[in-house]
Amino acid sequence: MKWWLRYLPVAASPIPRKRWTSPTRREFCVSAAFAAAALRVTGLAFGTEPKPDIPDLAKMDRERILRAADGYLHELPVTVTAFSSPRSAGGPHDYFSEGDYWWPDPPNPSGPYVRRDGMSNPDNFTAHRHALIRLSLQVPALTAAWLLTRDTRYAAHAAKHLRAWFLDPATLMRPNLQYSQAIHGVTTGRGTGIIDTIHLVEVVRSIPFLEESGSLSPPQIRGLRAWFDAYMDWMTTSKNGKEERDAKNNHGTCWLMQVSEFAAFTANRELTEFSRRRFKEVQVPEQIAANGSFPPESLVARSRTATAFSTST
Repeated sequence: MKWWLRYLPVAASPIPRKRWTSPTRREFCVSAAFAAAALRVTGLAFGTEPKPDIPDLAKMDRERILRAADGYLHELPVTVTAFSSPRSAGGPHDYFSEGDYWWPDPPNPSGPYVRRDGMSNPDNFTAHRHALIRLSLQVPALTAAWLLTRDTRYAAHAAKHLRAWFLDPATLMRPNLQYSQAIHGVTTGRGTGIIDTIHLVEVVRSIPFLEESGSLSPPQIRGLRAWFDAYMDWMTTSKNGKEERDAKNNHGTCWLMQVSEFAAFTANRELTEFSRRRFKEVQVPEQIAANGSFPPESLVARSRTATAFSTST
């Protein structure tokens, strides 16, 4: 199924709110998985011959896509530099997030946080994550609108977001997640935080189309590839990256999903081949039982949600 058919309008405000109503990380992927399971189609639009027994999804979703993209045209880029947290050990260009299930300890409120499995702390810092989700919805929707209409306004606005996030020295995000999923008083960042950048997968898939539109110059395309090259290098060589790679649940799968997609964008054949082998020889044997279940996910709170998330990934 075409990647750009998944996006619905979200909150119109360019500044994520504390009680933001955008999709969660798992909702984002699960909804895409159900859509893909319902309609296993390829090559339906933009230059391919329609098949009589397959629905024309571009035609069906045209109104929805353009409605979302028209709203996004009025929203300026918002990157990690727009928000900060006093609990972050990084700088203004470093992505920061906190572990969902970690809370202040009532007997020691100023001390290290304690874990409450399955219970998200609403006071944890989430602004960078929300900004990343926002990017992952807007860029693909704007790109899809350009594909449908060839109206350069859409492509130009999508390109503006990419330049802000990855190229502009004043607003870019550094290519690592060293300070993601931090736990106050325990650690300044963990490998589990790498799951936050699953939202960049759909962004990367948009870039070749934006290159085709002419909204990104050759030097800018090289700059984007350099950013994702650097991020993959961190993902594959850092302590946090290696820990996430070896996770035997949806975290390890999300690490692999990202590396495989970023490797395809940057034409890194070595990592592409590594991703293929690892999925076949490690991910499937270690995570999927003969009956199709995901035993590692049955060990956590909200195991049903975790299983659905693994399936979608």
